[in-house]
This record gives sequence, structure tokens and C-alpha cells, in this order.
Amino acid sequence: MLGNFIADAIRGKEYQTFPEQIQTGVLLHRQIDCFTDTHPVFNQSRARLRKEYGKYAGVVGDIFYDHFLAVEWNNYHKQPLAEFAENTYRLIQNRIDILPGKVQEFFPYMVRGNWLFNYSRIEGIKRTLEGMSRRTKFSTNLYTAIDELRRDYSLYQEEFRNFFPEVQKFTLDYLSRNLEK
Repeated sequence: MLGNFIADAIRGKEYQTFPEQIQTGVLLHRQIDCFTDTHPVFNQSRARLRKEYGKYAGVVGDIFYDHFLAVEWNNYHKQPLAEFAENTYRLIQNRIDILPGKVQEFFPYMVRGNWLFNYSRIEGIKRTLEGMSRRTKFSTNLYTAIDELRRDYSLYQEEFRNFFPEVQKFTLDYLSRNLEK
């Protein structure tokens, strides 16, 4: 879980400096990113977003799908989302010393804003998009993507529902192949 969480902050082979389980999480995250980026259903979502958000269309699509995962959490996990979020924050806090500096910097904001839980709310997604829009180097209008989500909510939700069981299967297959070694 920790490796998956920090994967976007780890470049190249830098992951090899971490314990083996964290390495597995980083590599899993990278594989899920590749799977997602080439998946036809996710590409439908991204294609609709590309005109307005260009190279950020995939990022916006990921955020939309994260929202639907949070909304439908009980369909995929036994533990309630609020409890899962608290346990995840505790796990990360207990290992904060080994995390990349960038992750250590934003983690307190994540906990304070309860990002994992608040992804289940439109307002939480709106705040995420607004924050990303402020941090980009040039004007991206990412904050307007919330209007896209509201307008085509059921369409994105259906695409998520078609996509997510496949990424779950991919993940389980990947882990069973790579944890046996």
C-alpha cells in the first residue's frame, strides 16, 4: 500500500532503494497506470476530456474514477471508507520517515482535508481540481472539470463500473505472478 501511495513521487529506478514490499507497490502502481492508459473504456472518458483539458485529460479522468471508487466503496471493500482512510493515514504516518520529501510535505494537508474520504463528495473533487489548477505552471482550467463531471455524471459512472472490475482482475493477476517469486 505504501509503495502504491508514493509511486508518483518515485522516478526511474529510485524505487530500488526502498524495502521489497514498497518496491512491489511502486511497480504495481506503474503497471496499473499502464493498464489504465491503454484501456478502451478509460480512453473513452479521456477522449471526452481531451478537447478541454489536453494532456491533463487522463489526470482528470483518474480523479473522476477515484470519485466513483469512493462513492461505491462498499461494493469493493468490506471496511467502511472512513475507517479505511483513517487506517491508511496511520500506516503512512508510521512510515513517514522513509517517504520522499514531496510526499512528506503534502501528507499533512491530505490528512487535514481527509482527501481519501472526501473524494466521495463532489465538493471534495472540486477542491482537488481547484488545487491542481493552481499548481500547474500554465492555465489549465482544471477547476472547470467539475462541471463536466456534474453534466455527464452517469456516463462517467457507467464507464468506471465497466473499467474497475477489469483493473481489479489485472491487479490480482499481477500480484499473484509477482509475489510468488
